Amino acid sequence: MLKDETVENNKRSIIFRAALILFGVSMLTFFSWLGSVIITESTDGDAAAINIAGSLRMQAYRIATVVAQPDTDVLQLKAETDMFQVRLNDPILSQYIRFSGKQHPIYTSYHDISSVWGNELKPLLELRAILNPNMKRQYLTRVNDFVNNIDQMVLLIQQKAEAKVTLLRTVSGISMFLVVLVMVLAIYGLRLTVVSPLNDLVLAANKIRKGELSARVTYNGDDELGLLGDSFNQMAEELSVLYVNLEHRVTEKTQKLLQANDSLALVYDISQRLNYEQYPEKQFTDILERLESATSLTNFRLCINQANIKKSLLVTNTEQIHIENDNKNQDNCKTCEIKNCNKSAKNALKFPIRDNDTLYGALYACTDSQIEKWEHQLLETVAESISTRLRLSQFERDRRRVALMEERALIARELHDSLAQALSYQKIQVAIFQELWRNNGSPEQIEVVIEDLKNGLNTAYRQLRELLTTFRLTIDGAGLESALKNTVIEFNNKAQFVIKLDYSLSNWRLSPSEEVSIIQIVREALSNAMHHSEAKKVCISISDKRHNKIVVQVHDNGIGIEDITNKAGHYGLSIMQERAESIHGDINISRVSPTGTCVELIFTPASSKEFTNAS
Repeated sequence: MLKDETVENNKRSIIFRAALILFGVSMLTFFSWLGSVIITESTDGDAAAINIAGSLRMQAYRIATVVAQPDTDVLQLKAETDMFQVRLNDPILSQYIRFSGKQHPIYTSYHDISSVWGNELKPLLELRAILNPNMKRQYLTRVNDFVNNIDQMVLLIQQKAEAKVTLLRTVSGISMFLVVLVMVLAIYGLRLTVVSPLNDLVLAANKIRKGELSARVTYNGDDELGLLGDSFNQMAEELSVLYVNLEHRVTEKTQKLLQANDSLALVYDISQRLNYEQYPEKQFTDILERLESATSLTNFRLCINQANIKKSLLVTNTEQIHIENDNKNQDNCKTCEIKNCNKSAKNALKFPIRDNDTLYGALYACTDSQIEKWEHQLLETVAESISTRLRLSQFERDRRRVALMEERALIARELHDSLAQALSYQKIQVAIFQELWRNNGSPEQIEVVIEDLKNGLNTAYRQLRELLTTFRLTIDGAGLESALKNTVIEFNNKAQFVIKLDYSLSNWRLSPSEEVSIIQIVREALSNAMHHSEAKKVCISISDKRHNKIVVQVHDNGIGIEDITNKAGHYGLSIMQERAESIHGDINISRVSPTGTCVELIFTPASSKEFTNAS
């Protein structure tokens, strides 16, 4: 059964049919050649037979010519008669006649000629008969009929040769016709079974290449092209299914990307709101409302445990309320558990708001179906953002508390180092004055003490004024740069020179003590320049270009400072020196060329040491 099916499939094969066509054309050509060869071979001897038969006619006339002479040459007559007999019995002619067959007219004509010649004419040419005039006339009378018989045989031989040529032409024509017919049928068959299916396949392939996946091959034969067409159609069908599935997957991926993009945008917006709002609790209601509109979840609630407060903050998308809690319960948000979700426990979702070991509260939501992965990730990210912001808020409050304590300590230290010491000195001077007054001291001594008291009070008052100005700039301003700018504006309004500020300091974190010391030194240098330098221009520069060291310079173009070595009474310069030492810095006050004074402070900020230790 399998063998029969294989044979049947082989018969339907294009290769088999093409081979069959080639075999048929080859066989037709072979048989045409074989027939031509046979016919051509059969014509061998026809020309010789015609020539010999024609020579018999000529020889008969030559014998008649010899006989017609008055004096017949017997020897010549005998020679001509023998020649006629030789030609008549020539093997070529005899064989040709024999091969023609007894049924052929040539055979009968040849035997008639032989019979007439042997029985009738040849006896008339014998020696004793040829001398008889009656015999001569009788031969001459019958020779024409004899020649006519020979002509008839020659004509029959000629007709037979022409028949062979005609047969050759016919066989060649029929063979050529059959070959052409086979070729036409082969071309027509190839057009139906090869060219047309190939064109159909190419057309369908071009449509597929242009994206028309609905293109199909219409040829459904049982040959190779039919199998190829079926395979092509199956491939196109699979491509269509794959394309539809791919479009569906692309749509799904696009939808997921859009959801992810919307989620990222929502998380970014929530993070921005939380980070830029000083009090993030104000944004909680709006955040829950946006979460409810962006997801399939409902009934969002946010419970926040407030440190050192007995009430928890419960936030919904419409309001914010405070809930009393039991002090014994460490997780105050347990009283905020959702009460109005569906009865199924899996519909209630909870996302803890936790930072390391600190639990700030929880984010609650309800859903009627299984929550999707992106929604779960979104809510976890929002919960982390809220916990981070709450931690930062707590850190900011702690930092402000520490900064406030540092500022208070700084104020206390500055009052102790300046005003308190001045007042203590005045207290000592008052005690001396009292002692002199009781003991009736000399007026000169009392005048000296009163002068010291007056100078001390003026110094204390000036220090108090400078401290108040410095603290106001430091505490109320927006950093060191803003305080220096305000100082420049202040001295530009009351001094006779122009002040230029060059602030090139990087993002160093200076302590309040360092900022106050810089401002005090700059203000003292400007005050000295205003009262003593007679300058027209003052330049203040601050930079950090010396290997993590901060350099502060106050340079004027005045008359220049005198030599201060071993001279007393320079309280302002002493104060600047003490402030430089308080921040572990060095101060250098020098005269510059050609004129002017430069006050230079160099110190290493404490934050630089902390950074080096951390590294």
